[in-house]
Amino acid sequence: EQVLRELGEPLADSRSAGSTGVDRFRLFDAVCRQLVEVHRDRPVVIVLDDLHWADEESLAFVDFLAPDAEKCVLVVLATVRLFTSR
Repeated sequence: EQVLRELGEPLADSRSAGSTGVDRFRLFDAVCRQLVEVHRDRPVVIVLDDLHWADEESLAFVDFLAPDAEKCVLVVLATVRLFTSR
C-alpha cells in the first residue's frame, strides 16, 4: 500500500498493451526503495517460493533488486523444486 501511495498514480498491468518499461521500472524502483526504508529499522527477509514457476516479470524484479541488496541487510531465500524423470 505504501508503495502504491508513493507512486501516486495507477500503473498499467505489465502484461497489458498499455504497459511500458517505464511503468515496470517505477514499480520495481518503488518496491526497492521501500525495502531499503524498512531495513533502517530491521533486517529484511524475502522468501520466493517455487521460483521454478516464476514468470518473466517476477524474475525481472529479482534481477532489478540484486544491486539494491548491497544497500541493506537483505536476505533472499528462494526455493526451487528439481524435477527428475523416473
